[in-house]
Amino acid sequence: MSNNPLKFIDPSGHCGVLPGGNIYGCSSTDTTLIKMKVNYANNAGNEYFQGFIRDTAAQFRTDNPDYTITSDDNLEDLYYSFEDVYNMWLAGDNQAYLLSNATTQQQMEHRLKTNIVRQEIAEGFPTVKAGMLVGFSAARGNLLDASLGFADVWNKGSYNSPDESLKDHYKRHGKEVGAQDADQYLRKAKGFSENLRGATVSNVEGAVPGVKRYKKLGKYIDLAPDGSIISFGSSKRK
Repeated sequence: MSNNPLKFIDPSGHCGVLPGGNIYGCSSTDTTLIKMKVNYANNAGNEYFQGFIRDTAAQFRTDNPDYTITSDDNLEDLYYSFEDVYNMWLAGDNQAYLLSNATTQQQMEHRLKTNIVRQEIAEGFPTVKAGMLVGFSAARGNLLDASLGFADVWNKGSYNSPDESLKDHYKRHGKEVGAQDADQYLRKAKGFSENLRGATVSNVEGAVPGVKRYKKLGKYIDLAPDGSIISFGSSKRK
C-alpha cells in the first residue's frame, strides 16, 4: 500500500488489510466491501459464486452510498505491507501493531530492537554509559513501551502501573497458560483477546468499572471497557 493512490482508500488514508487479514481503519461499509473482495479473490475458480458476490456487492453499494472502496480497486492495493505497518507503529499508531498477526508483531519488535542496538553501537553505547542494560529488558522498559503504547494493551487496574500489574499477573498466572516470561504471557493474553467468539461473558467488580470476563477453552481474560487487559489465566482456578 506504500504507493497506493488515495482513491483506493477512505478519507483517513488508512483503510486496508493488515498482515494476517485484519481490516484496519475502515468504515463498517468499506469493511464489508473489502471482505467481499477478499472472498471474491479466494473463489476465483467458481464463476457462479463470484457472480453472486459481485451482485451482492453491487446491491450493497446501492443500499450504502457512504463507501469509498469501489469495484475497480485492486485488492493488492488494499493490503498493507510490513514496511507500512512498521512505520505506522513507529509513528505512534498502536492499532497497526495490535491488529497485526503474531508473526508480524515479532518481526516488528525484532526490527526495532535491532535498530536500537545499531544506534547504540553508532553512538558509542550511551545507554550503557548511563548505567542501563542494553537488550530486551531495556528496550521493553523504554523504547518499546513508548512505541507500542504499553498502557493501551495492559491496564494498570489496582496497581501503580501497567508494568507492575503485568509482572504480578504473570507471576500468578503465567505457568497455567504456558508462558515462559512476561512478554510471552502478554502475547498469549493479547492473542486470546482477539478471538473471543463463543466465549461466555460475565461482569467483574474491581478497581476498574465495567470490566467483562470472557471464558473460553479453559481460560479467561478480563477486559476493561477500552479493550485493555486486566487479567488473563486459567478459568479452572477461578
